[in-house]
Amino acid sequence: MYLQICETDGIEELSDEETPGGGRRRLVVVKTLWRGCHNDIKAAFAREATWGAGLKHPQLARVLGLSLLEPPCAALDRGEAACLPTILRRDKKLRNVTVTEDLVVKVSDYAMFCEEFVGDYHIMPDGTPMPLRWMAWESLLMGMFSPASDVWSFGVTVWEILTYCSVKPFDEMNDDQVVANAGEWRCGGRGARVPCAPPPRFRRELYDLMHECWRREPEHRPRFHDLHRFLDRMSHGYKPSLHR
Repeated sequence: MYLQICETDGIEELSDEETPGGGRRRLVVVKTLWRGCHNDIKAAFAREATWGAGLKHPQLARVLGLSLLEPPCAALDRGEAACLPTILRRDKKLRNVTVTEDLVVKVSDYAMFCEEFVGDYHIMPDGTPMPLRWMAWESLLMGMFSPASDVWSFGVTVWEILTYCSVKPFDEMNDDQVVANAGEWRCGGRGARVPCAPPPRFRRELYDLMHECWRREPEHRPRFHDLHRFLDRMSHGYKPSLHR
């Protein structure tokens, strides 16, 4: 694979001329690690990239290439979020979502190893960064990941869209307090705080949707099919309901 780094404002000027290898140009996103990062971070980066290279879905940004030279980097397809029934996304933050020129949404992990966002992640003992403030309580405390825990994170992502990512979830808490709050959820939920306060100038139905995503029991949270139907009906002017 031949890789040409281009300025963002020059992307539209790229042509479809052939590359030296005889192929066609393809627009990609390159994510890199910062120089001097620990070896366990590099190992986690390689694991995630290798795992991602084996996934194929039109709405996942697929890993196209990986280099472990300094600084390590991976090239991801910049091209399609519907329900991904068998693929769990542990990091469903808004900055990990891209929209193509054809208005197709793709889910990725662009921000997971980005130095700019390193403060949003807690580094696990094996070097894997985990986004504490976006995670369901059962994922944070018990390592349980499921479509229902992705639904929890999706609720936070909707809130990010409405607030233009101006503040973080649990913005007034430090990481230790976020973990303690997850413990409150585990012990029954009384006194536990939801990740986000109501955004300004919001539709009540949307914040109710988020609260449904943040229900304590995973089996009581809506399915992605329900969320899609809810948002589709809202976009057509109806007053939707998640109750089946």
